[in-house]
Amino acid sequence: MGAEALLIDQTSFAGPTIAEQLDLPFVSVCCALMLNHDPAVPPLNTGLAYSPSRRARLRNELGHELVARLAAPITRVTVDHRAQEGLPPIPPAADPGLPRHDPAPPARPVRDHRGGLR
Repeated sequence: MGAEALLIDQTSFAGPTIAEQLDLPFVSVCCALMLNHDPAVPPLNTGLAYSPSRRARLRNELGHELVARLAAPITRVTVDHRAQEGLPPIPPAADPGLPRHDPAPPARPVRDHRGGLR
């Protein structure tokens, strides 16, 4: 009895590579949505406050770019391994080390760090 598919946490950056090496289908489980690039939201690890202003969106974009650059040496290990194993490059939307410019999400209430609606 073996695995037929893998459920991979989005924070396990090497997970998709392992699934492809084992020739198994996989689903990424996104439990850490604050890792997803969103220009309306400051990067998780910065402690910056939310603001809907254009200036804050630019600040957030620059912050996400900086985080991606800082993470690049870590994700480079997976990128290099994929190339060594003959696997295709990670699509930009799935690579945590590349900046992403996701389309703006639909309007929604903004939750602050205490979880209440503003």
